[in-house]
Amino acid sequence: CVLLAVALAPTVCGQAGAGTFRFGNIMWTSEGNTVSFVLDVAVTREQAGWAFAGTAPDGYATVGDEVILSGQEAPQFFYGDRQVDRVLRMVVTQSSVRDDWIRGLVRLPPHTYATPNDKGRPWTAQFTGCCRLTGLMNNAGDPYALSADVDLTRASRSALSAVPPVVTVPYNPVTMPRPTVHVAVDDPGQLEWSLGKPALIGGAVHVGARNTTGFLSVPLAPVAALHAAGTYCANESSSGACLYALLSQDPSVAGLTVEGWVRIADDEGGYVLATGEHPAGACPFSGAERARRCDMSALSLRVNSTTVTVGHEVEDAADPFFARVEASFDVCQSSAEVCELLGAYDAAESGSLTGKWVHIAVVREPAPAGGAACPGGASRLQYTVYLNGVRLGVSAGLCGASNPSGLASHGALLFGAYRPGDNASASTTVATLAEWRFWHGVRSPSQITGSMLKRIRPASDGEKPTLGSVTTATYSSSNVLMALWDFTVPCAEGAEPCTVSRAAPLYPTGGPFRALLSAAATADVVTAETDSSGVMFWEAAADEVEGVDPNGRVTVLPKKGPGLYQVTVYISRGGATGRVPVDFLVLVVHAERDGPSGPWRLCPGGAAGCPYAGNQYMPTLSVMGDVLMRGDCAAVYRPGPALSSDLGNFLYPCSVEAFTGFEVRLMAIGDDAQRAVDPGGTPLAERDGATTRVGFAVGRAPEGMRFRALGALAPARLEVSWTPCGGDADRTVCIEARDWHLNGSSVLPSVSSPPACVRVVVREDPPPFFVSSHTHHGTAEFTMGRMGSFSLRAADDNCADEVHIALAGGSEPLPADATLSAGERHPPGAAGPGCVATTSTVSWAPSFKHGGYHETLCFEARDRPSQCGGAGGAVGG
Repeated sequence: CVLLAVALAPTVCGQAGAGTFRFGNIMWTSEGNTVSFVLDVAVTREQAGWAFAGTAPDGYATVGDEVILSGQEAPQFFYGDRQVDRVLRMVVTQSSVRDDWIRGLVRLPPHTYATPNDKGRPWTAQFTGCCRLTGLMNNAGDPYALSADVDLTRASRSALSAVPPVVTVPYNPVTMPRPTVHVAVDDPGQLEWSLGKPALIGGAVHVGARNTTGFLSVPLAPVAALHAAGTYCANESSSGACLYALLSQDPSVAGLTVEGWVRIADDEGGYVLATGEHPAGACPFSGAERARRCDMSALSLRVNSTTVTVGHEVEDAADPFFARVEASFDVCQSSAEVCELLGAYDAAESGSLTGKWVHIAVVREPAPAGGAACPGGASRLQYTVYLNGVRLGVSAGLCGASNPSGLASHGALLFGAYRPGDNASASTTVATLAEWRFWHGVRSPSQITGSMLKRIRPASDGEKPTLGSVTTATYSSSNVLMALWDFTVPCAEGAEPCTVSRAAPLYPTGGPFRALLSAAATADVVTAETDSSGVMFWEAAADEVEGVDPNGRVTVLPKKGPGLYQVTVYISRGGATGRVPVDFLVLVVHAERDGPSGPWRLCPGGAAGCPYAGNQYMPTLSVMGDVLMRGDCAAVYRPGPALSSDLGNFLYPCSVEAFTGFEVRLMAIGDDAQRAVDPGGTPLAERDGATTRVGFAVGRAPEGMRFRALGALAPARLEVSWTPCGGDADRTVCIEARDWHLNGSSVLPSVSSPPACVRVVVREDPPPFFVSSHTHHGTAEFTMGRMGSFSLRAADDNCADEVHIALAGGSEPLPADATLSAGERHPPGAAGPGCVATTSTVSWAPSFKHGGYHETLCFEARDRPSQCGGAGGAVGG
C-alpha cells in the first residue's frame, strides 16, 4: 500500500534561472508583543545546474532535511519594523521525486515588536523573492511578495488555511467555463476573504487627496520643441513628440487611444484627464488670445456616478472666447451589460460608478466625411468610448480646434484636473488612477479588452510595443504605444501611503522623453492601493480570477485555456484583522462529463495536444462517515462500523459536529473509470483493474489526525481518524485522490481529483441528563408480594458517547432482591431528547417483611470518559 502525494505542478525541465516558487502561506501566533511566524512553502526540488541537496538516494532533499531557500533573488522575510531575515531555513515535510518538488516549514525565530502595532496601523510583514514557477499560465517567472498584517491589539494569531498547494478543477469552455475553488480555512465563520494584490501590477495615485486640489501635470512645451510635423511613433525617440502632436490635434497625425483605470470618490466625480495651461506657467496673454494660447483644452475626459463625457474646446468669438464640444454617455442607458456588472459590486445593486474601479478607453479619430465645414478649416473628429471593455457609444462628428498652438508654449497634460490655477473655471477631482496608456492609432475592441487585463512592462519584459509605424493612412488598423504611466511610486518601508512629488512614466523606458514626460504633483497627491476585490482582473494574480464570495469560493477565469494558474487570496478575522495570504496554484484541466453525473473524461477534443494522453478520466473522490443530519448544511458525527453515509452534502463549507475526546473516523474512497485498452489502444468496455492505482494527498491537517492507506488498486481507501482534544475548535482537512496508470515500464501522466474538504466543528463534551418525560420522580409505590417497577432514562447530546445509570454515591442501597437493569440503549437519532440515550428499570417484588419500607434512592447518569484523559461527566437525579 502506498500513500501518494499530489503533484504540486508539472515538472519544469527548465534551464538555469527558471522560476521555482510554487506555493506560500504565512501563519503567526503571538504572546505579548512577541510574534512567531511560520512560512509554509513549496518549491522545485531540482533545477538544471543546481538542486536542494539532502539525504535522498539521489543526493537531493527529502522529508526531514533542512534546506536554505534560494532563487534568482534570494527569499527574504521583512518584519515591517526595519528588521529582516535574509537566510530562511526550511525543514522538508513532503517531497516528490517524480514531480520534482519539496514542501516544508520555515519557523522564524520569535520576533518582538516595540509596540503592538505601528502607530495605529498593523505591522506589515513580507515574504519576498524571485521567481514564480516558469510553467505558469499567468505570472510565469514573476517576483513574489506575500504580506501579512499584525495588529496585536486586535488578534493574537493569524487565520489558518487548509487549501492544498495545487487545486485541480475540471474545465469545459461550453459546460463549465468558470470553475470554482473553495479556499478552505479553519473557523470560517469568523473569517473574511479577499483577492490579493499581487506584486508588480503597478501602483496607483490618489489625486485631490486630503481635501486638497492636488493633481499631476506633464508640461508639453519641452516635448513640443522636439516635434516635427510628419514624425510618427516608430520608436522611443519619437514617441513623446508624437504624443504632443496627437493631443494638440496636429493634422499630420491621426488616431489616438487613451485608456486606464479610475475610481471616483464621490457622485460628482470630475475630470480624469485634460489638457490645459501648465500650472507653473504664467500666461502672458489676455482675452481671446489667452483662451486660444493658454486655457483651451484640446482633450478632456470626465466621469461622474452615471456618465462618461469626452470632448475638447474650440475658439469662440464671445467671452470667454472658447466653447466646449463634447459627447456624454449615460452608462446604464448605453449598456445594460455594464450597468448589471457595476451593480454586482454594491449592496444597492446600482449601476453607479462611484467608489468602483472601472476601465475607460477613449478613441479619437477623424470623423467620416459629411456635415458642414468647420470654422478655420479645422478637421472633424469622432470619439468612441468603452467602459470595462464594452462600447458605450460613438459621438457625432465634432469640429476640432482650428489653431491649438497654445499647448506648445504653455500647455500641459493634466491628471485629475481641468484648467487649474487662477482660471475661474478651474476644476479638480478626488479620484484614484492606475495604469494610464496613450496609443497612436485606433485600438480595436478586442485589443482594448485584451490589454486592459494585462500588464505592459516594456523594460522588464523586453516588450517592444512601438515596433512599426502608424500613418494617416494606417491609423485605423495599427497602433503603437506612446506613453504609459503606471503610477508606481515607492514609499519608505512602513510609510504607505506616502506623498507623491513626481511620477515618471513606465514608458518610454529611455531616450529624451522619459524625463520630459515625468508628471509633477501639485499640493497633496498620495500613493494608493490598487484593486483587491478582483474587479480589475489584474493578470498578476487577479487577472484569472473573477472574485471571491463570503464563503471563500473563488471563481476562476481560465482566459488562456487549460493549464496552471497562480492565485493569491487573503484571509482575515473581520475588517482585515490578522490578514494573511494564501498563495496557491489552480490546475485547470480540460474535461467533459461522461453522462449527467459521471466522471470527468479527459482530452475531450482528442489526444492531440492533450497533456494527459492515455489517461482517460479524472479520478473521483468521496468521503464516507457515519453522521446524522442537523440541517441542510450540518451533520453530527456518530460512531458506527459501516461508515455508510456519503458526506457529499456536508463537505466544506458545511460542517460535521464532533466532541472533545471522542474519535472521529472517516473513509476517503478514490476511484478511477479508466478502461482497459486493446493492443491498438482503443478503450474496451471493462475497467482496467490491473494497472490503475489511486493514491491520496492531504493538505494541512489538524494536529493528531492520522491517515492510513488501505490498498492502492481502484477503488482505493484512505482511513482518517482524529480524536480532538483541547476544547472547542473548528478545523478543516482537504483530501485529494490522484491516479497512477502503469503503461508497461512507464507511467502515464497523472491527474488529481478536485479536493474534498471536511470541516469538523468540535464542541466540549456535554454532561448527560435525565429525560424527565421518561423518568420516574417522587414516590414509587410497591405492593408486597407483587412485582413492580419504575423507569429512568438518561440521554446525551454527544452522538459518540454512551450513557449509564447507576445508584449515586451516598444513596441508600437498593432493597434486597431489587434490581437495576443494565439499560436499554437507544441508538443515535432515536425519538426523544438527546442524541444517545439509555433506559434502566428498577424492578422489585417486596416481601411481606418489607411492610412500611420507606427510603430515598438517588441515581446518577454517567457518560464515557474522554479519550483525552478527562473523567466522564455525571449528573444526579
